[in-house]
Amino acid sequence: MIQDRLKTLKKQTMVEKTSQKYGLPPGALVFVGEEEDQLAMCQVVRFDQNHFEVLQTTDLEEALAYSETELPTWLNLQGMPSAAQMEVLGQRFGIHPLVLEDILDAGHPAKLQPEFNNLFLILKIFSHLGEEVVQENFNLILNKKLLLTIHNSREDYFSLIRERLKIRRNRIQEIGLGYLFFALIDLLLDRQSLLLDWLEEAITDLDEALFEQFEGDLLEEIHSFKKLVLQLHRHLRPLKEISLALIRADSPMLNAKVSPFLHDLVDHADHLTETLNGQREALINLQAQYLALTNQRMNEIMKVLTMMGSIFIPLTFLAGVYGMNFRYMPELQWEYGYFWALGIMATTALSVWAFFKSRRWL
Repeated sequence: MIQDRLKTLKKQTMVEKTSQKYGLPPGALVFVGEEEDQLAMCQVVRFDQNHFEVLQTTDLEEALAYSETELPTWLNLQGMPSAAQMEVLGQRFGIHPLVLEDILDAGHPAKLQPEFNNLFLILKIFSHLGEEVVQENFNLILNKKLLLTIHNSREDYFSLIRERLKIRRNRIQEIGLGYLFFALIDLLLDRQSLLLDWLEEAITDLDEALFEQFEGDLLEEIHSFKKLVLQLHRHLRPLKEISLALIRADSPMLNAKVSPFLHDLVDHADHLTETLNGQREALINLQAQYLALTNQRMNEIMKVLTMMGSIFIPLTFLAGVYGMNFRYMPELQWEYGYFWALGIMATTALSVWAFFKSRRWL
C-alpha cells in the first residue's frame, strides 16, 4: 500500500509539472519531471594533442568563462541547470530554444537531432545503484568547438574518459570532439551492458529458486523483473536507429576518422536489444513454469485429498450402517460385533491403500 501511495504522489507531481507548460509557446523553458535536480558540478576540459586542462567548479559563470578558448572544449554539467541558467547556455553557445526545452523535459524519449548548427542527442540510461534501478537522462550537444553534456546522474561516469584524456597523444586528442562524442556514448552503452549482466544473474537466481524453494512471492518478483525489462526495451530500442542516424548524418562534427567507430555503436545497440529480448522470453518462460508448478502442486494436494476420501468413504458407510437406530439389528447383539466391525474397517482401509500402492498412485 505504501508503494502504491508513493507511485500516486509521483504521478501527481508529473501531472502538476506538465500542466505548467499548458498553453505556453514552443521553446518555453519549464522543467518537466518528478523531481527537479540542481546544478551540482561543472567540469570544463580543454585539450588538444599537447594540452590537457581541467576546471572543476560549482559556479556556472566561472565554467562558461573558462570555456572561452580556441582549444576543443568539453563542458560537463552534473545536475539540471535552472531555466535561467539554461537560457544563458543557449545564448552563449547558440543552442535553439526547442533543444533547451527538450533538455528540461525529463520524460522526453531518446532522440538524435542534427539541426540548429549542433548535433543534439538525448539518451535514457538505467543504472543499478544499491537495491534500486534508476533512470538517468544524458543530453549531449556537439558543435565544432564545444561538446556540452548535461545529465542528472548521481555518479561521475565520465571520470574514466577524463583519465584517458590525461594520456598524451591518445585517440581523443588526435581525432577531436567527434571521437569524444562517440566515446561518451560508447561508455553509456557499456553501463547498460553492466545492468543487463546484473539482470541476467538475477533471472538465473530466480530460475534456480523456482525449483529449489518454491515460494508465493516468486511470482511477484518475476512480474517486477518483467516490467523492468519491458521498460528497458522501450527506452533502449531507439538506440540502433540513433546509431544508424549518426552514420548517415552529414555533419562536419563527425569526420571520416570517426565514422568507423560509429558502426561499433550499431553492433552495441543490436547486442543490447537481443539481450533484452532473450531476458524477456526467459521471464515469460519463468512465469509459465511458475503457473505450471502451481497447478502441479494443486494437483498433488487434490490427489492426496481424493485418496484420503477414497479410504474413509467405505469406513464412513460401515459406521453409518451400524449407527442406525433400528430396534432389530442382530449384529448389535453379537459378543464380538464391535471388534468385527473394527476389523472390517481396518481391512477395508488397508485393501484400498494396497490397491493405490499397486497402481503406484502413492
